[in-house]
Amino acid sequence: ITAPNAFTQAAWFKTSSLRGGVIMAQSDTPTGNGTNTDRLLAMDNNGNIVFGVKSGPGGIFGVGSIHVRNQGVAWNDGKWHLVVGTYDGAGTAALYVDGWLQDSSTGTPFNATALANGMPTSYVRAGWADTRGLPITFGINFYGNHWPDNSYFDGSIDEVSVFDRALTAQEVARMFATGIGSS
Repeated sequence: ITAPNAFTQAAWFKTSSLRGGVIMAQSDTPTGNGTNTDRLLAMDNNGNIVFGVKSGPGGIFGVGSIHVRNQGVAWNDGKWHLVVGTYDGAGTAALYVDGWLQDSSTGTPFNATALANGMPTSYVRAGWADTRGLPITFGINFYGNHWPDNSYFDGSIDEVSVFDRALTAQEVARMFATGIGSS
């Protein structure tokens, strides 16, 4: 996958795990650890979801990120959910779950006009990615443990999709409505 200016990535997932994990991401290698992981959709141990892309040069706090995190609603309820992350190419990332916009964010906390770095070539990873270089996952918790506990997603993932443009809110809602059918 070559880096477009704008993109969308989406996946259906189901879990009841309390260990979190990567739902999908893009990496510079098709297998193994890789050295560069970006465009992350992940779940924390509490069932919250984050979507983020790397942005800007590295600094004392690592590489910056444009990211959106949903907090409050736990999505690790053992039911199927559709997660969608969009990036418009102009610095705004948006996170949707089950067809509803959870939140959006423009720029980084340190630079409101930051744009995504992009990756010249990448491979889609579903269910696992090396998140050590991504401060957008959830960092290190008070006890010094990696958060989420697990880079592997402990659950089911289906219909992983990547688009070379940011889908509209209406397209995301339609994608969810089409997928729920009778389960």
